[in-house]
Amino acid sequence: MTDYHSEVFDLLEDTSRQYLEVDCGLGAFIPSLVQRKGHKKPIVINPANFEILRDMLVYARNLDINKWVNNRLEILIRRADIIMDPNVVDFINLPLQEAVGKYPRILGVANVVVDNFGPGYYHDNKESQPIATLERKLLRSNGILINGL
Repeated sequence: MTDYHSEVFDLLEDTSRQYLEVDCGLGAFIPSLVQRKGHKKPIVINPANFEILRDMLVYARNLDINKWVNNRLEILIRRADIIMDPNVVDFINLPLQEAVGKYPRILGVANVVVDNFGPGYYHDNKESQPIATLERKLLRSNGILINGL
């Protein structure tokens, strides 16, 4: 998880928190969290088609480039499987703004929202609400927003 802010590591110990990650991609945070027993089911908001991502990774693995690449592809395939597993992750397959509008149940529920260089980094739609405003809507009153900015 070296690609995440160091503050994220400290938060993993608290099993009472509701975690939510925005545009997690195939990052390690959510898979690491669900491998720890006792945590609430994390919420992921991401518009990516993880089935296609997984299919592309499987195809690349079958090219059998070398052992290191194959091992890395296996890790990424497992991460995609975790994100898509409704038994372990509440996956909302929409862009952040649509998810906030369509699913009021996610408003004010998260103790921790993680945006690791996701929409806060690449978003440039001037007509919509700022990403940080949308992410704060997901937080409880004393929640923590961690972003890569």
